[in-house]
Amino acid sequence: MSMIGKDLIEVRQLISKGLLDEALSLAENIKDPYWRGYALKWIAQAYAERGSENALSIALRIPVTSLRNDALWMVSYIFSKKGKFKLSITAARNITNQYLRKKTMRFISNSIAKMIVEKGVSEVRLSDLELDERDIEELKPFPYGIVYKDKKLLVGADIHRIKGEVKHGILALNTATASSQKTPSNHVISDTIRRKKVDEQEQYIIQYIKRLIEKGDLENAYSLALGLSEHYRSALLEEIGLAYLELSCIEKAEKVFKKCPQCDSLAIALLRIYVQRGDLKKALWVFSKIKHPEFQLFGLYDIFRAWGFRGEFIQFFQGVSEYKMGRLLKFIAFELLNEAKLNKNEKLLRLSKEVFEKGKEYHRKCL
Repeated sequence: MSMIGKDLIEVRQLISKGLLDEALSLAENIKDPYWRGYALKWIAQAYAERGSENALSIALRIPVTSLRNDALWMVSYIFSKKGKFKLSITAARNITNQYLRKKTMRFISNSIAKMIVEKGVSEVRLSDLELDERDIEELKPFPYGIVYKDKKLLVGADIHRIKGEVKHGILALNTATASSQKTPSNHVISDTIRRKKVDEQEQYIIQYIKRLIEKGDLENAYSLALGLSEHYRSALLEEIGLAYLELSCIEKAEKVFKKCPQCDSLAIALLRIYVQRGDLKKALWVFSKIKHPEFQLFGLYDIFRAWGFRGEFIQFFQGVSEYKMGRLLKFIAFELLNEAKLNKNEKLLRLSKEVFEKGKEYHRKCL
C-alpha cells in the first residue's frame, strides 16, 4: 500500500475516533493535492456534524475545485439539517459551480419551509433565523405557500393544511411518531403505484423510507423505494446509494445505481471511486449514465485528470456540435490550468495545453 493510501486510512480512523484536530494535522501533510482534498473533505463533514464553523474554513482549503464544491455542498447540507441556516448559506455561496450552488440554495429554502411547518407557527422573523435580506434574495423562490414580507416568512393556507396532516401523523415527520408506525404493507405500495400520483399513502411511504435511511436500515429502504413513482424513486435511491458509499459498500451502491434512472450525484461519487482505483472501464460506464451537462463536466474533468485526453472519451458527446465541443474542451483546459498553477503540477499543465489545443481544433472546423 502506498504512503498516500496509509495516510488516508489513518485519517479515516482518526475521524471515527473523534480526533478531528489530529486528522486535520495529518491531512494537511499529504503532498498530493487530490488526495489531500479528499481527506480535508471528510474532515470538513465531520466538523459540520459537530455544528462547528471550522467545517467551512477547512472545505475552502481544498485545492481541487470539484472536490471543494462537493465538500461545500455536503457541509451546507449538514448545517441545513441542523437548522444552522446562516452557515449553510455561507457554504453554498462559496460553491463555484452555478448549477450545484442553485441546487444547494433550493435545498436550504426547502429545509427552512419544512422547519416552519414542523414548528406549527404562522410566521418566522429573519432575526429568529439569523438571516438578512441578502440571504433571502439568494434563497428565492421559496416553496409554494411560503411568502416573504416585512422581514418575515409567512405561512400560506396550503401549508396550514399540510401542517394539519403532519399533526395527525399522515406525513409522519415526527421521529417518535414515525418509529411507532408499522412498515407499509405490499398492497399499500402496489395501490400507490397504480394511482401514479403523490397521495397521502405515498407521502407516508416516502417519510418512512427517510426514517429507515436515518436509522441505517438501507436494505429495507431500498426495497420500499423501488415501489415509488418516479422521480421520488430516483431521489431516494440516490440517497440510499450515497449512504452505502459512506459505509464503503461499493457493490451495494452499484446495485442501487443500476436501478436509478436519474442519479447524477451518485454517478459522480462512483466515478471518483473508479478513478481512485484506476478502473477506466467502470469510470466510462458510469460516466455514460450521467444525464445533466454540469455533472458530465465534473465527470469528464476527473477522467481527463486521471487518464489524460483520449479520443474515445468524445464518443459520449455524439450529436454535440463542433462549436460546443470546442467550448467544452477549452473550459476543461482552463480548469486544469487553474489547478496546475495552484499546485505547481507540470503534468496537469501539459494536459491543459493538450486539451486546449484539441478545443481549438474543433473550433477551426467551424470556420
